[in-house]
Amino acid sequence: MAAAGGGGSRRKPRVLVVEDDLEYSRLLVEGLRRRVPEIGGDVAPSLAAATAKIEGVGFDVLLLDLVLPDGSALEVVRWLRRRGLEVPFVLLTADGSARAAVRALQAGAVDYVEKGVSAFDRVAGAVRRIVGGKSADGCTGASLLVGASEAIRTVRHEVERCARSSASVRIEGETGVGKELVARAVHASSPRSAGPFVAVNCGALPEALAEAELFGHVRGAYTGADGDRAGLVAHATRGTLMLDEVEDLPLSIQGKLLRLVQDGEYRPVGTARVRSADVRIFAAGNRDLESMAEAGSFRRDLFYRLDVLRIRVPPLRERLSDLPLLIEHLLARRPVHREAGAVAAPLSDELAEMRCYAWPGNVRELHNFVERAAAVAEVAGWRAGWASALAQLPSRAVWVPTPVAASVAEDSAHEVARRDLERLLARHRWRREAAARELGISRVTLWRRMRRCGLIGAP
Repeated sequence: MAAAGGGGSRRKPRVLVVEDDLEYSRLLVEGLRRRVPEIGGDVAPSLAAATAKIEGVGFDVLLLDLVLPDGSALEVVRWLRRRGLEVPFVLLTADGSARAAVRALQAGAVDYVEKGVSAFDRVAGAVRRIVGGKSADGCTGASLLVGASEAIRTVRHEVERCARSSASVRIEGETGVGKELVARAVHASSPRSAGPFVAVNCGALPEALAEAELFGHVRGAYTGADGDRAGLVAHATRGTLMLDEVEDLPLSIQGKLLRLVQDGEYRPVGTARVRSADVRIFAAGNRDLESMAEAGSFRRDLFYRLDVLRIRVPPLRERLSDLPLLIEHLLARRPVHREAGAVAAPLSDELAEMRCYAWPGNVRELHNFVERAAAVAEVAGWRAGWASALAQLPSRAVWVPTPVAASVAEDSAHEVARRDLERLLARHRWRREAAARELGISRVTLWRRMRRCGLIGAP
């Protein structure tokens, strides 16, 4: 979310500290300004003050005290999401337990920091990462582009190609692959990089308010409209507006979006005055937008205007060779917990098991997987952490088929993996040690694989 009112080329990223201890808030803002001089800062002592400031100005990063006088910091997050907005945030709390850390990360926090003067460096590091392209789901454009696979090299090439253009971009990909992160990478490499990047989840916009959220409204436009309010299009001036789940926009609003994309014009709710917009549009979704346009459930003319340039973000299962690099990158971003000792990367047999999993949640699921491992590692060490995370993978999740099974693609991947493993075990007369040796994995990893394939209890 970008600050309202234009966002000139020299606009500083803005940080809002939501903390009822005003003395600590001021110290934190001063400490941040010394450590990250390119940012601007402000404070709010309560939930009500925070929402009022965000509504009036807009911020790029939020530092939220978990407990506020009039509610919880997570109510600020829910308030933003009801409006279809995502602002990266860091939770500040006096509770330094592992349970509180996991709760914060599950809520979508980029980081979790125990309060105190000693926390200033860690807060500054989190803010520096965010303003450099980090987002609230814990992953980044940079982390998504980590890898050496052909699939990710293709994405890098497409990012560079799209960054040189001013045309609209349609970003395709499954849930969790990091479509917003790729969009941020294009924006950061483009001539608009000094302007704001505004991302909105169209599926989260209430239908009755979607038009006003996008295009703004004037006073008296409807009941409760007590003053003029700029919409997301105005917030993205001289920058980029990303419309995620664009297929969920009502047809009535699609026509107004077409005018914006085609003519650079829009009209706030409640006024006949047409306004100009200097904004580049990115559109993303999980469904086949082209098929929807053919079926009439999405405007065909709008589809063609959005589909000028296209980037397909591959699912993680298509670049499993990147797993070690992605895990290493995610681990490098985490603080090393004293209880866990040095961070330990997965062993070869653990990686082998990870490569057998299809990761239906993609990079987002991998991030959560690493966080689960880290939560256990805090008290039991990293070997136990990886074992626990692997044990929690869904037992009926889809598994990647092996090359031997290519001729039976009509079967489910889970059944294919089961048949391949069953053949291998039968060849070794169900001697697990010999089968594990052929696969290059440990007996424990083989046992887990047999359990997931429903082969425990066989001959």
